[in-house]
Amino acid sequence: MLTQNNKISMRQFQLLLILDIFGVGVMTLPRRAAVFAGADGWLCVLAAGLIAVFVSLIYSSIVKMFPGDSFARYSSKILSKPVGSIICLLFSVKLILTCALELRIFGEILRQTILIKTPYAVIAAVMLSPCVYLAAKGFEARGRMAEILIFAVIVPIAAVFAASAGDIDFSNLKPVFAAEPEALVKGSFEAVSAFTGLELCLVALPFVRSKGDIKKGAAAVTALVGVMFAAVTCLTVARFGAADTGRMQFPVLELMNAADLPGSFIEKQDALVMGFYILSAFAAVNAYLFFAGMTAGDFINGSGRSENGRGRPSLRLAAVAAIVFLLSFIPEDMTRAYDFKMIMFRTFGTAFFAVIPAVLLVTAKIRGLGKRRNG
Repeated sequence: MLTQNNKISMRQFQLLLILDIFGVGVMTLPRRAAVFAGADGWLCVLAAGLIAVFVSLIYSSIVKMFPGDSFARYSSKILSKPVGSIICLLFSVKLILTCALELRIFGEILRQTILIKTPYAVIAAVMLSPCVYLAAKGFEARGRMAEILIFAVIVPIAAVFAASAGDIDFSNLKPVFAAEPEALVKGSFEAVSAFTGLELCLVALPFVRSKGDIKKGAAAVTALVGVMFAAVTCLTVARFGAADTGRMQFPVLELMNAADLPGSFIEKQDALVMGFYILSAFAAVNAYLFFAGMTAGDFINGSGRSENGRGRPSLRLAAVAAIVFLLSFIPEDMTRAYDFKMIMFRTFGTAFFAVIPAVLLVTAKIRGLGKRRNG
C-alpha cells in the first residue's frame, strides 16, 4: 500500500540526487575542465568530487543534529529566527533563479536541435506544466518518479558510451599531470559548479525516513556522481582531444551523437540523445521548483515549520512557476544564460553550497545545539 507521509527511503533520496545533479551538470563539464587543465581535466573533476563529498558530510551532519526539522526551522534554531528567515528567503530566491536559468538553457538547446521553429515560450510552458503537477503531489511522488526515470536516464547514456569505446584514443589523455597547479585549482573550482543541485540536500535530507545512515548514504551517492563525472570527462577528452573538447559547446551530447550503435537499431540517434537530456532537465527543473515552493512557503508561514509537502501547495507552486517562467526570458540567449549561471555560482551559489552550511554546522556545535536530542 502506498503511503502519503511524504517520507522517502535512502535509496529514493540517492536516486533523486543522481537525477538532480547528473544530467544537467555533466553536459558542459568536459569543456570547462579541458579549457582550464587540458588533458588533465579529469583530475579537476575528481578533486571537485572530493570537495562535493566533504560538503555532503556537512549537510548530513546538520540534519542529524536536528532530525525532523526543516531547513527553515533548524536555521532559525541555530542563527535566530530573523536570520533564519532571511536565509530561507535568500535560498528560495537562489532556487528560483537557478530553475529559471536551467529552463532557459533547456529551451534554447531544444530550439537549436529538434524544435527549431518552436517559440521558446511554448517549450518553457510545456516543460513547466508537468513539473508543477508532479511537485504538487509531494516529495514521496518525486521519490517514486526517481525509481522510474533513473533507468530511462542512466541506461541509455551507459549504452551509448559503451558503444563509443571503439573510437576512443586514450593517448589523448597524455601527458598526465602536465597542467600547472594553478590551472588545476581553478579548474577544480570550475568543476564544482557541475555539482550545483547538491545543496538541495539541505532541504531534502529531512524527508528521508531513517536518519541513522544519512552521512554514509549522502557521501556514497555524491562520490558515485563524482566518479561518473570524471569517467564522462575522460571519455570525452579521449574521443575528441582536449583542444576540440574545449571548443565544443556541449561535448557530451556530441560524444553521444557520434557513438556508432551496433546494428543501427535506432534510426534517429539524436532523438535518443535528446530524450536523455529532456528527462534529465525535467528532473532538475522539477526539483528546483518543488524546493523553491517549499522554502518560499516556510518563509511566508514565518514559523520555521515546514509543510513537508502537505496542505495545498498548488497555488504557491503555480506562482513560483510563473515567476520562473518570466525570469527565464531575461537572458537573451543560451550563452548569456550560462554566463548568469556561472556568475551566480561564484557568488550566491557558493554561499549556499558551502559557506552557509559550514557556518550553520560550526555555530550549532559551538552553541551545543542538537546534542541532547542525539545523545
